[in-house]
Amino acid sequence: MPRPKRRRQQYTNRLGLPALTAVLVVAASVSMVAIGLVLSRNRVHALAEQQRQVEQQISLLDQEIRQLNKRIDTQLTRDLVIPRLAAAGTRLQLIDEESLIHIPKLPSTPTTAAIPVAPASLAQTAP
Repeated sequence: MPRPKRRRQQYTNRLGLPALTAVLVVAASVSMVAIGLVLSRNRVHALAEQQRQVEQQISLLDQEIRQLNKRIDTQLTRDLVIPRLAAAGTRLQLIDEESLIHIPKLPSTPTTAAIPVAPASLAQTAP
């Protein structure tokens, strides 16, 4: 008896074109979502960095304002203003306590204005 010929088993791809296309679409979708998340996080990180820089600038400006206010306060003290006014040749003079005129306070009760009011019998009425 002759031996039957053995057929060589061939590999058959069980994934067809539709299944391969579906896998590729899913993989592309997942990669696009991942890229979107990365870009979104990078944008949020960049905005947080900008906010930090703005807050730092605000802090520096607040500190500068405080220093300028302190400098203004020290320059406007009486001991420093009088020599500067004298050096500038102004005609301003110190005010003595005796040269002040004291005005008495007005009474706190409200006064009524004298507005003439016509009697009710003379008042005009609309028809």
